[in-house]
Amino acid sequence: RRVLPLGEGGALADGWYSLAFAYRGWEGAELEFGVDTTAPRLTGAELAEPADPDSVAELADGRVVLAGGERTIRVRVQDLLPRDPGADAGVEGMNEDHASGVDVETLEATVRPATSADGTELAAPVTMPLRPDESGWAELTLTGEGLYDLGHITIKAYDACDNLLTTTLA
Repeated sequence: RRVLPLGEGGALADGWYSLAFAYRGWEGAELEFGVDTTAPRLTGAELAEPADPDSVAELADGRVVLAGGERTIRVRVQDLLPRDPGADAGVEGMNEDHASGVDVETLEATVRPATSADGTELAAPVTMPLRPDESGWAELTLTGEGLYDLGHITIKAYDACDNLLTTTLA
């Protein structure tokens, strides 16, 4: 007999479970199931090579922006089990074992317009699908001239249990 690992509020903690039923000589049955209450995470973001170090700047108001012509940003989205903040997951792939997995069809980026140096918006917001590789990395290409505020680039994805990631690159 074992006690189930209950999490906060008396719910089962995220993970994979195998439950066997038996009663007085009856073999019973076995049930395997997973619990996933954790949204996918943005675990990496970088400029794709070759990166011009002058294309990233921090403005006096604290905003971090990308400047120049066409730029490609790589982002990594992973579905991981809960762990302490800052703990290294050490997971090579997009999905940790026993997490429900990123629903790759929902992975997208919304880019608010680039602005000119005086803050004028140069285009309408654009939402584009991202197609990750097996390790969770996907590329986002910014094609318009101007300054792109990283706080205005939003990454969104669901996992197979409908847990939602929505975060910016800033």
